[in-house]
Amino acid sequence: MYYFIPAWYGSNRQWHADLTPWYYSHFKLEFDDTFNQIRLFQRQEIASRLLVLAYQPHLRYFLHRHGVLETEVYSIFDDMQDFHDIPPRFLI
Repeated sequence: MYYFIPAWYGSNRQWHADLTPWYYSHFKLEFDDTFNQIRLFQRQEIASRLLVLAYQPHLRYFLHRHGVLETEVYSIFDDMQDFHDIPPRFLI
């Protein structure tokens, strides 16, 4: 298994990523070679996992936006807070 450890840290805060909220529409070019490598491994059916070391409250949206939502993810902050495989649910 291959592990990807991206450096998704914010400019000022070491353990927090600078994320644009999902409701803001932004038309800027974003490129991160990590996503291209993950997609390449998925196409070749090579086992890989993403290790996220920064605080990412919108991680699922971030992965969905870049087309790699199906990737296995291990988040240090989720483990510290004892969050494990919480499935998404509909709000009624």
